Amino acid sequence: LLKINSSGDFLWGKNLGTSSGNEYHKASILDSENNYYLVTGITSSYNGLTHIGSSDIGVSKHNSSGDHQWSRQIGTSSSDTAYKIALDKDNNIYIAGTSYGNVGNQTNNGEQDIYLVKLNSSGTTVWEKLYGSDQNDAALGGIAVDSLGNINVVGERTLHTPSSHTTNGILLGVNPLGNANWTYEMSDIFFIKLDNDGNVINSN
Repeated sequence: LLKINSSGDFLWGKNLGTSSGNEYHKASILDSENNYYLVTGITSSYNGLTHIGSSDIGVSKHNSSGDHQWSRQIGTSSSDTAYKIALDKDNNIYIAGTSYGNVGNQTNNGEQDIYLVKLNSSGTTVWEKLYGSDQNDAALGGIAVDSLGNINVVGERTLHTPSSHTTNGILLGVNPLGNANWTYEMSDIFFIKLDNDGNVINSN
C-alpha cells in the first residue's frame, strides 16, 4: 500500500501479506474519512485468520496513515475471487466477485456464481449471497450502491455449448437485504438507465 502526493512524491508505504502463499490486489476504495479498504485474493491464512478454501477473499482497513485497523478473510470451502468493492453512506462495505462454492443454505447454481458480500464498518459480515445460472457467472464489471441501500452489479455470463461459447452482459439489481430484485442479460455492449424497481428508463 503506497501513498504519493499530487506531485507524485512518495509519502509512505506499507507491506501487506502473509508469510506463505500468494496475495494479489483486486480492488480498493477510500471513504470520506480517508480510510483505505483493500480487497485481495489470498491462498493462505491472512494476518492470522483461518484459511477457508482453495482461494479466499481478504479485506483490510487502514487509516489515513496506512496503519492497519482490521482484516477479514471471507469465502467458501471452494475457490472464491473478488473483483469490485463499494461503500454506502454508512461505510458498509460491499464486495462483488465469483464463487464455485456454496454459501449458507444456498447451493452453487452451476459453474461459478456471482458472489456478493456485505460487511459493516467494523468488518463484521452482515450477509453473503450467490446469484447465477447453470452457466458461468462473474461480477467483472462494477458495483454501485444507491442512497436507499440498493446494490447494482454489472457482470457477465458465459453460455457453453458443445461447439462454442457466448458471453453476455448481466445487470443485477439487489435490495438492501441481499435479495435479487431483477436481472437483465444482453448480448451487446449497452448503456441502460433503470429506476429503483428495475424498469428501463432508456437504453442504447
